[in-house]
Amino acid sequence: MTGFDNPLETWNARYAREDFHFGEGPNAFVRAHARDLRPGDTSLCVADGEGRNSVFLAERGLAVTAFDFSPNAIAKARALALRRGVQVEDADLMPRRAQAFDQQGSEVAAATRHQDDAHNSIP
Repeated sequence: MTGFDNPLETWNARYAREDFHFGEGPNAFVRAHARDLRPGDTSLCVADGEGRNSVFLAERGLAVTAFDFSPNAIAKARALALRRGVQVEDADLMPRRAQAFDQQGSEVAAATRHQDDAHNSIP
C-alpha cells in the first residue's frame, strides 16, 4: 500500500497541514448516533486524529478519553478542545489500568453501551 510503509510518518504528514484533514465536525456515524448518548457517559475515542469526534462528544457532556499515535494529530486535538472550551483526557497521560467506558469508537468501528439500557446499544 503506497504511502503506508511507515504509518506514523504518513499520518503525521497528513496532519501537518494547518487546516483539519477531515474537518472539525464529527464523522457521520458519531453524528447520527449522538441522540443515543447521555451527559455523564464515558467515551473512549480510539484513532481520534485531530479530535473532531472526541470534542463533539465532550461538547455534549460526555467524559471523553482519546487516543491517537500521531503527535501532529494530538497537538491539533488538544488545540481544538481548548478552543471549544471542553476537556478531553489524553489516553497517553492516563495510568495503564483497566477501565470501563460507556462508548468506544474509532473511524473504523464504534460501539455504544448503556449500562441500564442495553436495547440502545449500537451493534
